[in-house]
Amino acid sequence: RSCSLIKITDTLWLSGAVNVGEVLTASIGGILNVAQDLNSVVCWPIVEYAHVGLIDGPGNETCDYYAAIMALKMLVRRCKKVLVYDHEGARALVVILMYLNLKEGQIRPSPTAWGHWPLWDERLKLVQGKARVELPEPHSAHIEMFNKIPWGLIAVV
Repeated sequence: RSCSLIKITDTLWLSGAVNVGEVLTASIGGILNVAQDLNSVVCWPIVEYAHVGLIDGPGNETCDYYAAIMALKMLVRRCKKVLVYDHEGARALVVILMYLNLKEGQIRPSPTAWGHWPLWDERLKLVQGKARVELPEPHSAHIEMFNKIPWGLIAVV
């Protein structure tokens, strides 16, 4: 099941199979393809394009996710609107939430509580509240990796 463009933040957009018309209409300036087995059939002359492929399921190493997060960080720095996509949008959602976890940092549930790095369910809930549409459901291997990442160590990069 593919999804059309979903606005996650003013800067970040999510999609499954990409529709060129939607990309142009939304004024997307950067595109990150996170599907290992999806080559772009479109030449993107007016956008900056990056491809950091992830396997849809187990088999990705931590460094694969780091590469995708850093590619997204670079595109966000250079472009006003960035689209992250794959076949169905699930891997793209994982990379976006990983990026947001780094960007937004630790959360503190109450003024007297210790801050902590959000786990998958916490970060997803924060994003779902803003997106207000049904988001793709990633493979459990991606969620497990999200929850294992040493956020504090890569936050300094």
